[in-house]
Amino acid sequence: MKLILITIPVILIFAASYFFLQSDFFKPREPVAVVVSTITQTPTPITTTDETANWKTYLNEKYGFGFRYPFSWGELQEKTVIYGPNEYERGKRLFLIFSKNSRVRASGLSSDFTRPMEGGDDTFGGDPQKPKGISSSIYVGLPGCEERYAQSYNGWVEFNLPGKEISGFRLILPILSQAEIEKFSRLYPISGDGSCPVGSKELEQAKQHAEDILKKIETGDIDKESRENLQIFREVVKSAYVF
Repeated sequence: MKLILITIPVILIFAASYFFLQSDFFKPREPVAVVVSTITQTPTPITTTDETANWKTYLNEKYGFGFRYPFSWGELQEKTVIYGPNEYERGKRLFLIFSKNSRVRASGLSSDFTRPMEGGDDTFGGDPQKPKGISSSIYVGLPGCEERYAQSYNGWVEFNLPGKEISGFRLILPILSQAEIEKFSRLYPISGDGSCPVGSKELEQAKQHAEDILKKIETGDIDKESRENLQIFREVVKSAYVF
């Protein structure tokens, strides 16, 4: 009898610990949205169009990639940070910072970059199993998780750079304006307390939310600022290349 009384609490503690460790808290953030466009480019010179004639060009000769960006983003600062060997993060990270557009994020990682917990939408070290190239997508974040991270409706441009010291670089551009984000947040509430959806019904609601917003973006059923952001994203993707 004593053995049974001792064993039951042990089993319950083990089961609770397993459930907690398997919960979303320790898992990297996963896109709910699908990739709406993907491109693979061979090395070609960056070209300009009438819409991008006054844009600036960023070329990184060391790591072999480049793209054009609007003059209105301001001055570009390149920053390299080396972590380790005894810090939370270890390896090398390349940042690009635009002085007049804080919503644009750009970061790349070295192939040996490690951290105890994976995650973060601007951490990308590329894929050594794939050839160098570029992919692009529009990301819709999981709604109802404001305590952990803000909702995001962004365009991602990923440069896969195997064999380079910085083996992957990700450029994140805002698509929806803040006003449009707030409107969609009111239209598709998941929970009022900022917690993440945990049940299958709530998760399906969240996925439907993402799909609805993607359809609105694709059809242009968004405000003027968001349409302009979307056009900028498309032009940046068209100008991006690796060499």
